[in-house]
Amino acid sequence: MPELGAGPPPTDEELRRCVLRSLKRPATGLRVLVEDVLGQTSQIDAVAVDEYGHVVAILIETGRENAALLTRGLAARAWLSDRIGDWAKLAPELKLREGTPVRALILAPDFASETRSAAESLPRGLVDCLAYRTVWLGAQYEAMVDMPRPSSQRESTPAPASSFARELPRFRSGLSDTDLGLSPVERKHFEPGD
Repeated sequence: MPELGAGPPPTDEELRRCVLRSLKRPATGLRVLVEDVLGQTSQIDAVAVDEYGHVVAILIETGRENAALLTRGLAARAWLSDRIGDWAKLAPELKLREGTPVRALILAPDFASETRSAAESLPRGLVDCLAYRTVWLGAQYEAMVDMPRPSSQRESTPAPASSFARELPRFRSGLSDTDLGLSPVERKHFEPGD
């Protein structure tokens, strides 16, 4: 059984990889098409398509200023929007929905209140600020990401929940939520499925 504990401090690249691994799980509803795409002037960590055919720009911050990440997310949306039609013609098997807004998922360990406020001032579903937490599991870091609720365009179909915690076997470490630094929302990841 994998052990939950503390490992060596992860590099920025290890954090980015473990967050992307988490987003590639089927329960997220995302299919990562390509990683490390050069946008207008900066890297987009990944480009995905969701289960509704919407293109999603994924940008991951590893602990620095996340206001800049929001700006990069908006720029990535604009850059990708100009290319969806061409991509849909070149690869019709991707089933990209042309004419729908590109979404941006920006992920960080935590967000400044101004960054969240700025993202929330945009039309719903265009930019989602997702916090992630990493845990050392066995011999590597794993990430837990709270996926967003569906936007108004997708209200009829509930968003898939992250299944990371449900994939883990139950165990007792003797550590409390306080010892682990878990919030009530993060604690739910470790409770048995609904």
